[in-house]
Amino acid sequence: YVTLLSMTPILIGYARCSTDKQDLAAQQEALRQLGVAPDRIYANRGFTGTNRARPGLDQALAAVRGGGLISKFRTLPATIGPLPLGASGANMTATYLQTAISPGFQTDIYPLAGPEALYILSGEVCVETPQGKRVGRAGGKPLLIAGGQPMQLTSTGTETRRSFVLVAHDSTRSWKIPASGWTPKGLCADS
Repeated sequence: YVTLLSMTPILIGYARCSTDKQDLAAQQEALRQLGVAPDRIYANRGFTGTNRARPGLDQALAAVRGGGLISKFRTLPATIGPLPLGASGANMTATYLQTAISPGFQTDIYPLAGPEALYILSGEVCVETPQGKRVGRAGGKPLLIAGGQPMQLTSTGTETRRSFVLVAHDSTRSWKIPASGWTPKGLCADS
């Protein structure tokens, strides 16, 4: 089983001017307009770029490091799995992808080197395999797709599809392998 975590970014800003007579206001305002909270803007005045001992820069870097993360985590209401790994006995690697894809986008035809878990955050997707089609929607159950079978994904609906994808595969292989001779029937065209 895999519990998915979503990241809400925390923006960190840094402003600097080389002399005490220069004003930081324009840089700080530009950072605020980019969405950086005022308490997350760190600054130095009178420090040149070659001077690495800058307290404001040190504070900004400490805020970014914050335990090694620059994001707050929240647990999504989704646990996916178990993935059908089979009994290969191989060392497995999990390849994680985060997607944002416009409606109408269609992937090339490809099989995966292992099972895939596809969790939809927004929008919808239609997956066509030789066994037929499956549709995944935001708020629905994750799609669990067996590895080794050819497939084609189509982003359907009217909303950008945002999703998390996890592919478990033999560590000696890439997560995506070259396409076979299978041709989709176009089952997702009307979804």
